[in-house]
Amino acid sequence: MVLRDGVPDFFELQRRTLLTDRFKIELAAARHPASFVAYDCLYEGSRSIMDHPLLERKEVLQSSVRENRLIAISRYIPTDGIGLFRAADEKELEGVVAKRAASLYYPGRRTKDWIKFKRMADEEFVVCGYIRKNSRTFSIILGKYHDGTYLYKGHVTLGVTKETVSQLRESGITPFTAIPVGAGNESAIWVYPDRVCTVEYMPNTKNSLRQAVFKGFRTDMVPEDID
Repeated sequence: MVLRDGVPDFFELQRRTLLTDRFKIELAAARHPASFVAYDCLYEGSRSIMDHPLLERKEVLQSSVRENRLIAISRYIPTDGIGLFRAADEKELEGVVAKRAASLYYPGRRTKDWIKFKRMADEEFVVCGYIRKNSRTFSIILGKYHDGTYLYKGHVTLGVTKETVSQLRESGITPFTAIPVGAGNESAIWVYPDRVCTVEYMPNTKNSLRQAVFKGFRTDMVPEDID
């Protein structure tokens, strides 16, 4: 985990994993130190305790780890998960994970014993084009209308279908002042920017569309409403 102003920063952590230059690694470590946060314990000595209830494993974890500035134990509360989620929402954190107290640990498997509750947001964008990734996968190019021009805001792929893009009218001309660099935009099919859509995504400090999902078109809004 990497903290910025006391808040976990996923993008800084992701950036750190891509560094290869020794000087840059040391500089990043000095500015924003990374710490290891343990949330479970799978072995007690050489004995597997994966088949023990979660709360028992947490007791072993608590007695096995000595915390310092680089190693910490993940805290939990036994009740009032809704209150915890509200607190996470107020602090603009990603969300919470709810776990059954008696749950076992199954390596490599997802179960309903652990459920993520993410803080998500809905926002409207102007549809400016799309990219055909293959015969069944499409990515919509999003923008915002501002002072008579369109500002590039990114892509959304999840939830976009062939039927979705069939409702768009091709123009052959980008609505942006210049074609955005990267992300496959050089092969984009540009459309008339006359459709507004809703996108659900996870809010973050970088104002990027993380884990974005297309929710549908808005028939009650026009591009000029999206500023």
